[in-house]
Amino acid sequence: MTGDEMLARLERIDLTELTAFALELKEVEVIRLQQGQLSSGFDAAGKRLARYRSGDYAEQKNRQNPAPGFGNPDLNLTGAFYRGMFLTTTGEQYTLLSTDPKTEALVAKYGELVFGFTEDNKVVVWNDLLQPVVVQSISQSTGLPVR
Repeated sequence: MTGDEMLARLERIDLTELTAFALELKEVEVIRLQQGQLSSGFDAAGKRLARYRSGDYAEQKNRQNPAPGFGNPDLNLTGAFYRGMFLTTTGEQYTLLSTDPKTEALVAKYGELVFGFTEDNKVVVWNDLLQPVVVQSISQSTGLPVR
């Protein structure tokens, strides 16, 4: 393959499209990471979700899931919010949402950063989930080996 042919192949690569493809391919893992972050009681800014006001409810929830710490929400009582999570991609944007009817109320109460990743989890999403798919796709398009 000549240098011009390689350049032409590289110019045809659409990184936005490849990243969207990788997100769709890794949707289950991305959602699990989101659920794990919430299960630990953190929003996308890395801040604790607003504490429970009721001590009795906090005690009940702590028995159900002690991971976020006493009084810290995990937004998982029945599992419907977590089970309803899905990912959409539009151009360079991705959106995590849930089909659970409580989603709007949870976002109103805890903020839009209920969805999204902490800086550390963004690194995990890219390095562990998306980058390998993108690199493999580029390798297939160009014929260059993956190292």
